Amino acid sequence: MPRHRSLAAKYRRLIVKEYEYWTLLVDPDQAYLGSAYAWLVREGDMQRISRLWAGELVELQLVMRDHESALVKLWQPDDMDYAWLGVQSDDKSGHGQMDFIPRYRTSRTLKLGALDFIDRRWGMDYMPYTSNVVSNRTLFKIRDLLRAEIPGSVRDTT
Repeated sequence: MPRHRSLAAKYRRLIVKEYEYWTLLVDPDQAYLGSAYAWLVREGDMQRISRLWAGELVELQLVMRDHESALVKLWQPDDMDYAWLGVQSDDKSGHGQMDFIPRYRTSRTLKLGALDFIDRRWGMDYMPYTSNVVSNRTLFKIRDLLRAEIPGSVRDTT
């Protein structure tokens, strides 16, 4: 049986690293450069953070540290925001995920392109923000840069 029964195929190309309890994926909406999320592997609908198992919580901290460490090497975020979501959509069915939102005091340029990322809400709540769905090419560059900085990451490319 596939490991990610509940993870729709269209999201699998976004995988940065698979852990025992979590999968780290790059967020297709790069309103905040390097934003990603940890998807809970365990099946279930409307999962609450208060009901995570001890091992899931411990590993979530590891996923967070891995992501932050990669971001520091790549773009030096000035701060981080986090959001727990029991995403309710046709292809996510209330499944639990933790969003990782890097925050930047000044603009950052994606080193492999001329794309500037500006945190227009610096000093405020990250929401509401202007969506920034980037091209697949740019998204996969970001994904691959994160993969390169996180030991044990998925190495195949799309």
